[in-house]
Amino acid sequence: MHNFRGLLLNSSIDKLVVGSELAEAGSVQIPNFFEQFAAEETFACLEQQVVWEMAFRNGAEAMTKTAAQLASMTQQDRQAFHGAVIEQAKTTLGRYARVCRRATSD
Repeated sequence: MHNFRGLLLNSSIDKLVVGSELAEAGSVQIPNFFEQFAAEETFACLEQQVVWEMAFRNGAEAMTKTAAQLASMTQQDRQAFHGAVIEQAKTTLGRYARVCRRATSD
């Protein structure tokens, strides 16, 4: 993998547009952030060389699932699991956002 500064990022990204979106929304998702070869190398590295777990909350309980556990799930089970994690995050983040708004409006 090449390690030259800036050469791994997609050169067609419009930095002004991304900067404007970031300033307006506070966060931004950038599709095709890496050049194709860098994305493929990063994916291969994460898939084959990095031991990782997915951390999430199940109500009040903090939990993790390993990559092997996720990979062994059926497509239907994986979709249901991801949906449940997303719904939990929406609920938790929604409460957090309301608390932050209340605290900053005092």
